[in-house]
Amino acid sequence: MAHPRRHPGRRTGRARRRATCARSSASSDQNRQLTSAGAGLSTSARIGSYATEFVGYQDNQRAAFQDRATYQGSITDTLSTQRTNLEGVNIDDEMQKDADVRAVTTPRPR
Repeated sequence: MAHPRRHPGRRTGRARRRATCARSSASSDQNRQLTSAGAGLSTSARIGSYATEFVGYQDNQRAAFQDRATYQGSITDTLSTQRTNLEGVNIDDEMQKDADVRAVTTPRPR
């Protein structure tokens, strides 16, 4: 028979302490993984190696962004050239040229 003060399903003091210790151990392991893995560094990194690896990472990012900017610049130049070529057409001039060609090629009555 259960003790009258004890509620079924509730943990005793010792069981609560074990559960709390297990949770805190798991959360500290998770925090350790997030800080090291999130930064992209090994878990044994020291501040000097961290700085060196971080500078290398930033240099790779800079190079990637510079390549992307060069690529986007070439696309912009191509589109600007195509737009200039299309804008160079004047409808009135083209209609006049067409009328001149028709006048020359149309046979005249004799």
